[in-house]
Amino acid sequence: MEQQLMIDEKPKQKKERTMKRLFFGILVTVLAVTILSAQETINTFDAEPDSGYWATLYNDHADSNLAFINMEFISDPVKVAPGAMRLDWGADNAESWGGFSKLEHWIADSMGTYDFSAYDTIAFWYYNETPQSAVGSTHLRLNLHDVSDSPDGNVTYDVGQCEYYYSFLYILDEQPGWNQVKLPLIAGEYWGGEGFNRTGWSGIEGNNTLDLDKIKGFSLEFSISTAADYSAGVLIVDHLELRGPKAINVIYFNGRAVPSDVDLNGGWGGGSYEITDEEASFEGTNSIKWNLPPNDWALWDGLVFTTSTPKNLFVNWAFDSLKFKIKTDGLDSMKIVLADNDIDGDGPDLEYEAFAFLHPEDVGYDGTWKQVAIALKDFDRNGGAWNGTAMQYDALMDSTKTYRLKILMGSTADLGKVVYLDDIWIGSPVIDIIPPAAVTGVSGIPGTYLNYVTWTDVEGENGEVYDVYASPDPISSLEDGYVELIASNISEGVRSAVHYLKYPLVDTDVQYHYAVICKDAAGNVGPLHDPVAPLTNTAMATPTVSLDIPSNLAVDGDLTEWYDSGIMPFVIKPSTNNTPVGEFTDDNDLTATVFMAIDAENLYIAMDVVDDVYMGWDGTGDWWTNDAVELFFGGYDFRKLKHNSLKRGAEPDFKLMFHDQGLANGIAGDAVFMTNDSANFYMEGFNPDYVIETIIPLASFYQDGDYMFTPSNGMRIPLELYFHDKDDADGWSAVGYSPYNQDNAWSTPQVWDYTWIGDAAYMTSAKEMPIAHSFELKQNYPNPFNPLTNISYTVPSSGHVSMEVYNLLGQKVMTLVNGFQAAGNYQIMLDGSALSSGVYFCQLKTGHNHKTMKMVLMK
Repeated sequence: MEQQLMIDEKPKQKKERTMKRLFFGILVTVLAVTILSAQETINTFDAEPDSGYWATLYNDHADSNLAFINMEFISDPVKVAPGAMRLDWGADNAESWGGFSKLEHWIADSMGTYDFSAYDTIAFWYYNETPQSAVGSTHLRLNLHDVSDSPDGNVTYDVGQCEYYYSFLYILDEQPGWNQVKLPLIAGEYWGGEGFNRTGWSGIEGNNTLDLDKIKGFSLEFSISTAADYSAGVLIVDHLELRGPKAINVIYFNGRAVPSDVDLNGGWGGGSYEITDEEASFEGTNSIKWNLPPNDWALWDGLVFTTSTPKNLFVNWAFDSLKFKIKTDGLDSMKIVLADNDIDGDGPDLEYEAFAFLHPEDVGYDGTWKQVAIALKDFDRNGGAWNGTAMQYDALMDSTKTYRLKILMGSTADLGKVVYLDDIWIGSPVIDIIPPAAVTGVSGIPGTYLNYVTWTDVEGENGEVYDVYASPDPISSLEDGYVELIASNISEGVRSAVHYLKYPLVDTDVQYHYAVICKDAAGNVGPLHDPVAPLTNTAMATPTVSLDIPSNLAVDGDLTEWYDSGIMPFVIKPSTNNTPVGEFTDDNDLTATVFMAIDAENLYIAMDVVDDVYMGWDGTGDWWTNDAVELFFGGYDFRKLKHNSLKRGAEPDFKLMFHDQGLANGIAGDAVFMTNDSANFYMEGFNPDYVIETIIPLASFYQDGDYMFTPSNGMRIPLELYFHDKDDADGWSAVGYSPYNQDNAWSTPQVWDYTWIGDAAYMTSAKEMPIAHSFELKQNYPNPFNPLTNISYTVPSSGHVSMEVYNLLGQKVMTLVNGFQAAGNYQIMLDGSALSSGVYFCQLKTGHNHKTMKMVLMK
């Protein structure tokens, strides 16, 4: 049996999906037996291809009477019926080094490449009908065009812009008869057909690695040396194919880090993850700590691993497994998904899935590390694809283009649980544990309200990425107080990043020191380089969240008091801000003036929006395709790493939606908690234009376990303001404050920007929490409470901490804390809105210590 991709015809991007369901069942049964003889046909040479398939090239000074390739397609002689390609060729030695006559092929899809990675050999049959006229002067080359490191990426159609890998085949003196060339798909100093050789005669150095999943095309070349003036002959070629199927390794987490060619997302349902050393299956390494979503509407949400390029698992599927280690006290079930790359040729682009369920009896959870292996052949490839409104089951997941791994919560019984994952991969990889060298050549170049940070890539690395840090002080450690990450996962070859310079309210000269760290392809982190000279430049005046509340404030849609307040507003418009969705006619299409203020109890917001057509949400369909606003912000001082997913606890992330149905909490299932008839919420569309004014109690959008947000002057908070604009029935557009948002701010704070509270850039009045020396659980305040109360406690040493609430019957009704915490003082808010009035007990445990206090809820 053969799996074929016939690239001498129109590319069949999803041939696998056209198989009948019955045939798929047969395929799974026999695949393990036939896999070792599987082939992938590149070109049958049965018939003349489209006119653009081949390009014919010659050396610059070649005589057209001596250098030629006359191509015809014949039915006799052939090796594999019904046809073969006959090449009547000549080559002219007209250069100082000789000459060539060449057929060059490139894949037609500008963004596409051929993937040869599932095979170890490329082969073709040949019949040397007429041996060359000048014996020993000319040889045949089959060359590969690798665009993995091309400056133009996949959109490359020039051998000078790719890594050009030659082969050297001395067959043109042979007598007529059928023979087969079998070229190993390896690169090195191979000069006699043992493999491929990037000689450096043409093309770029690139990463100096033959990337078989990035082959843009290939060439057949007759190359003449200086041994003769010219030579000619006739060669028949048949059935170019890939042979020797091989399994590949795909690493999603190697025990230390997520590799640089994999992106990990924490999902959309309120769950989160972190790379931690608090647990690991092998001492001294790391694991992924996965906090499962806390919301019952987030079923089938979880961790999503996306590889930078699709992986061909056709061979692996017959005998290999997805392997990982897991540690948790217990889970109901998990859904494991492998998905293809959402590119379906002529059909609608949909991400088709294969899935398997992991049940508790399959693992035997007991709080220790367990090894899991799920055979790829046990994944159901008929998992369908989401088409925007429903699952679509018209095709199978394409295992040759595996793109995503999803580890999903499979039961609402597992809400809020903590799971540790380690060593996640397919295949049997060898793990690189050697860190790269320090980065060199780091410097800064000033621009207008920004600095360009440049560096030299680390030699000897392939597939590495770079993280860029900035600080007002010299950087001797990444743990220094004000060191911030300004760019992450910058690919090799880019060698630069932009640092946007901002300052509260006024243009100000600022000084920054920079550092660049290399992470190799395995995720190993290199050392910090020696300090470099700082760079001084002007930072742009940036609006902030004011600590001064407008006087005589009334929530009535009249924003006079805001304009008179002296508060600097955010002005968001297409000409100066990011527009990730749709198109805007001009700034009259949408310009938003946004005022924000805050105190210890409330968040105050006013929005004056110029909008040429106002189309509010009537409560049907999707609110985000209408005129609406999203506000994303973090309730904490942000200086270090951005959160990879929305988090709760000590650093809670929030998202609020403003639309015609009211003010909704995106963390609580998009539930509306203030409507237009509320005293403190006003929204009105005038068509054109609309206005929003509101006073939002901070306590109204907190979730269980969130620490209370105490605004302070100089606090720097994550922020994104995102305006959805609908002008007609055909579509919608969006414009946002953050330059990083690609319409995905709803799922990750990684793409939010930031601002400050007040008029200072640093919390100069803030002081560090003292190190705790005693175990303490303070009485909640207020008490009695309805429904919110604050609980303060002290942890004397780092370790696992739990805080649980029990009723008078001793039944646990709530878990407030369950995880590792460093020594220190903590505060958490309890929301008793889901509890009945009565007496409750709060119990704090850490190590051998435990304390209990009584609380009274009165509704």
